[in-house]
Amino acid sequence: GSTASATAAPVVWSPAMRYSMRVYEPRSENGSGIQLSHPVSLLLPAAFKWDLCLDVRDDSVFIGCPLQSSFARPDSSGLYVNGDSIRRTVIGTVWPNVTSPDDVTADLKTDTYRSILLNAGAVNAMATPFVFAVRTQAGNYAKVLVNVTNGRFLQGDAPDRYLDLDIVYQPLVGEAFL
Repeated sequence: GSTASATAAPVVWSPAMRYSMRVYEPRSENGSGIQLSHPVSLLLPAAFKWDLCLDVRDDSVFIGCPLQSSFARPDSSGLYVNGDSIRRTVIGTVWPNVTSPDDVTADLKTDTYRSILLNAGAVNAMATPFVFAVRTQAGNYAKVLVNVTNGRFLQGDAPDRYLDLDIVYQPLVGEAFL
């Protein structure tokens, strides 16, 4: 006999992308921004493609919306200092002390999103990993884990310090299953 059920529910898998990458401080030549749909660090001349950026200023580490970064014009024009348009990425909930994006099972569609930079703390402060939700200007969702090594977010030596990130990105617009 067969154990198959005639009423079995179909299973539809999400096509989410998973990858690890580094994003570098602004003085580095390795790229301070990320385009979530293409896992590569991008330099300032390609900032119009950034969904997230790393900003290190006043001895603090920030990650999040390029619109709120020191790369943006201070006049709230929505432009970078070089005149390129800034993508309107927004940040949702932050889950502290989480070591994997899979540990976060919240419904990202119902989250509250804001145009902010997350202050990860002082450059040399002791840290714990965290995950945050992202919605891109195009309507794609992601979960980003900011890793910690030896108790620190920022790794490497100036001017090539970086954050190690684990990212789960949903390429289907409006789909929040990750």
